[in-house]
Amino acid sequence: MMLAVASLLSLGPGLGLVPALLTHFQFYLALGWLAVGVFAAWSGHRQRRRGHSERSGTRLSGRLPLVPLLAVAGLGWHGHLWASLWIPVPVETSALGGGELKVMWANVQARGARVEALQTQVKAYAPDILALGEVPDQNSLQALQQDWPESLLALEHGLALYSRLPLLAAEVIEVPGARPILAVDFDYQGQLVRLLATHALIPVLSAHEATFERCCALGAEGDSCILIGDLNTTPWSPQFKRLQLQAGLADARQGYGPQATWASSRWPGIRLPIDHVLYRGPLVVKNWEVGNDFGSDHLAVMATFGRRH
Repeated sequence: MMLAVASLLSLGPGLGLVPALLTHFQFYLALGWLAVGVFAAWSGHRQRRRGHSERSGTRLSGRLPLVPLLAVAGLGWHGHLWASLWIPVPVETSALGGGELKVMWANVQARGARVEALQTQVKAYAPDILALGEVPDQNSLQALQQDWPESLLALEHGLALYSRLPLLAAEVIEVPGARPILAVDFDYQGQLVRLLATHALIPVLSAHEATFERCCALGAEGDSCILIGDLNTTPWSPQFKRLQLQAGLADARQGYGPQATWASSRWPGIRLPIDHVLYRGPLVVKNWEVGNDFGSDHLAVMATFGRRH
């Protein structure tokens, strides 16, 4: 009964906080309905083997068939939402120009992170632009500055951005009550690209919505934009969908599956994809990947872009 209520609430995320939060758990709702379906099938099989009386069979026939039907419907609905991120985006490789643009985001979560392990990942991937959240201080990542000499920092909010590419503009954009947004402009194969990096607050706070409203406005500006960061929301949430719609941003994760980037320390087994790379313009995703554990409760995300002619 509770599972059915949760599924129904997740269909109406505009009805309040709880329905909106439930949209993040599509995999777990699908898993719950799978368990219900398996249990219903096992129960039915067990009853048939016991050879219930015709009267008992009549009494149960009005109820049991409904359970498998609900299980199939629930599994199908939540399962298709979760699995939809595996649907590939068609890419005409012959239309791509030479050269790649690599971007990387990592939530350092400094209390437990092994900074050296993160630095190893960064150097192995060699992004053109690296953005970080929950950075303890500038000194902890000082080794990166040699290879990524240009930077934009808001360390009082734990945000840092490093770049190999010359930055044509760099600005810390304040969001009232929330962490700021780091905004930089750079040239990529003759195309002016704006990159936004931020770390949204948790969705139970009102300032979470303020970050998304600002990103919607900023993401819609210019011809090309990349938004990268820990948005504290999943691809199925109403905020994420609205961000994509209003700013015209595509999800770099599309076609690579709902790879989780955050693991709950309070509820073992809960893992959600809340770190993102979104993009707009003549950019094409050539590769998307999630990094290895480096001691944070988050994994890094990395996207490699090409450019259409």
